[in-house]
Amino acid sequence: MSPSPSTASDQPTGPDVGQLGAFIRKRREALGISRRELARRAGVSQVALVESAKIQKPRTDTLAAIAQALDMSLTELLGMGKPESLPNFRPYMRTKYPNMPDAALADIDAYVRKLAKRYNITTDGPLNDEDEEVI
Repeated sequence: MSPSPSTASDQPTGPDVGQLGAFIRKRREALGISRRELARRAGVSQVALVESAKIQKPRTDTLAAIAQALDMSLTELLGMGKPESLPNFRPYMRTKYPNMPDAALADIDAYVRKLAKRYNITTDGPLNDEDEEVI
């Protein structure tokens, strides 16, 4: 059973719904899947309505299911792939591994900074398409 598109109190704040719908469509097409297949994978029936922005305030759980079916996090979906919209590493790790001790998170942060220094990169996110593979 799919969530109701308009009764949620946990509606996300973020991108314009038209831009969000276009981003979902572009991502879905890049993965080579139909709206019907995305709806099946996500377990929701409103994919076409979200893509076409006919639902002005899609439910967070609906978007989370769509994001998962698109092989991305809800944060990535709401940030529409923009690094500046994404949280830093620690909240991600806390969400992905909720039982991870603070000491382990500190160790991971230190290791990431060490790697960044070794490879002369910034931890502020990709700049000038540095995350894009050159073919």
